[in-house]
Amino acid sequence: MREKRRQIWVITLEYEPFIIGGLGTVATNLSKALARSGLQVTVLSRSPTSRFGITRKPRLSIIRFPKGPIYDRPAAAARWLMKRAFRKPDNIHIHSVQLANWAIFLRKKYKIPIFYTCHSLIAMEPGPLTKKRIIAESRQVQLLKIANKIVVPSRSELVHLKRRYPFSAKKNDRDQAWGRHSKIRIPRSASSFALRGKTGSDEIPRVEKRAIAGAIQRMWRNRKATRQRMIAARKLAARYSWPQAARRYKRLFQQSWKR
Repeated sequence: MREKRRQIWVITLEYEPFIIGGLGTVATNLSKALARSGLQVTVLSRSPTSRFGITRKPRLSIIRFPKGPIYDRPAAAARWLMKRAFRKPDNIHIHSVQLANWAIFLRKKYKIPIFYTCHSLIAMEPGPLTKKRIIAESRQVQLLKIANKIVVPSRSELVHLKRRYPFSAKKNDRDQAWGRHSKIRIPRSASSFALRGKTGSDEIPRVEKRAIAGAIQRMWRNRKATRQRMIAARKLAARYSWPQAARRYKRLFQQSWKR
């Protein structure tokens, strides 16, 4: 008897062509690579209009629920999917904090593991402490607590996460958060590798206009060092690919299937 294809539901507010930054790039390319690896991937997102957006490809479906209050409620989205014969997922993979209530609802409804790719920590982002930010941070903490596995894109993000939320490092591998820290390299462009963190010989101290502009100026003044960094960045970027990242995610998913 042929084994059923494993189902992964990916929850993200950003997916091509509606991409704002790195999160959308990762969610898009990783989902495609997971589908090519043999998994059945369904991307759940929101439409910028009041209409559904539905795209079906081999092993990959993208469902964009209309904007508005109806599908702010995850139960409504789940009913829509079940009526259209979308099979219960084996795993939930969430990228976007804004849709945390969807992931939390689906985990409770289907008793399935959540994998959270934490692209950045809201608590560490610059800017005023607005009501919107407080809500977003609260949702992120909920995700960190309920996730079976947390994936971070770099060692520095892992350090910040453990320092800010020590509880995440103490969870056991069984049915709560991490068990072990999962760090999967996310492919980036060579320019991203070269400019991220260090430019020239100085670190960018703050994510603000003057600090970034000053670092870029120093980069252009020190052209020899910049060229060396670009060469090293291209070599580093070449070591990582979306199929490679997908294989590592798939191994994480498989750990939950064995239980």
